[in-house]
Amino acid sequence: MVNTMNNDHAMLLTGYPMFQSTDIDAVEDFVVRKLSPHKLDVIGRRTNTATQLNGISFYGTKLFCSSYGEDIEILPEQSDCFITQTTLAGCTEVESKRNRAQTVKGSTVVISPSENYRMRLWRGSRRLTILFEREALEQHLCQLLNADIKQPLVFDLSMPDGNEHSQSWLRSLLYFCEQLSLFGDVGASEHFLQSVNKMLMSLLLDIQPHNYSHFLKRETVLKNPRHVRSAITYIEEHLRQSISLSELAAAVCVSTRTLQKGFKTYTGKTPKEYITNKRIRAIHEELRNCAAGEQVADILHKYSVASFGHFSRAYKEVYGCTPSETMRKH
Repeated sequence: MVNTMNNDHAMLLTGYPMFQSTDIDAVEDFVVRKLSPHKLDVIGRRTNTATQLNGISFYGTKLFCSSYGEDIEILPEQSDCFITQTTLAGCTEVESKRNRAQTVKGSTVVISPSENYRMRLWRGSRRLTILFEREALEQHLCQLLNADIKQPLVFDLSMPDGNEHSQSWLRSLLYFCEQLSLFGDVGASEHFLQSVNKMLMSLLLDIQPHNYSHFLKRETVLKNPRHVRSAITYIEEHLRQSISLSELAAAVCVSTRTLQKGFKTYTGKTPKEYITNKRIRAIHEELRNCAAGEQVADILHKYSVASFGHFSRAYKEVYGCTPSETMRKH
């Protein structure tokens, strides 16, 4: 475990400084531009507004350690991120329409983007905060469920203090910070950061109660029949190729009727719907990270999409925009 937790006044991620100032307006401007849109106010007299933030961004996720010299109130304006805040020193207070949580050293709150909240950070407190992109975390949940979600993901506000889950979360964060400090550029390698990002999302979805927790724990999700698991693997390995129902059934040695029934029972989709959904998500990722000069048609051809119009309509149902609009945005 990282030794700095034994010192209430120590900052983590000192090798990754982001911002330091005593000008509260400059602090608010930086946080709004770089982290998350919100309004920041000092509670009471301004005698010591010294602010420090250290942190790192990776794969759309932001991890940072922060401290304020004064009592601060934060009112979000619009956020498209899930926020986990773990208190390292002092105390904080978070209030939503449904719940209110006061945190002390070692405790964590999880704020969902669909929830309105206000946060008070008391002088001398230190926090380790993670911002997960809503789209990335919900997509990771879909992958774990092997199904789409119908409603926005919403977590319980408080992570119970002192139990094995909150301790596991804290230790994982501290281990990550320690690796970054010990290994520098090696610790911040793309392979390492990608693995950590997936691990943290999986851990949060597993240990913190949310409105899809019971689906994740269902035995049917965890123990799909062998032929369904084999078909899913085949689909993932041949996603850029045209896959017919008969070809998929032959690949896993079952009849088309058995395959259709298994998919409907254990994924909630037909094989065709499942393939389309996986293909849409894969293409979406490529559109968000495409090379300069690459065209939408080039990416669709990679995945053997024959009907651009039909695919575009299906894509828009999932993401609310067309493939071309996604490419222009990113």
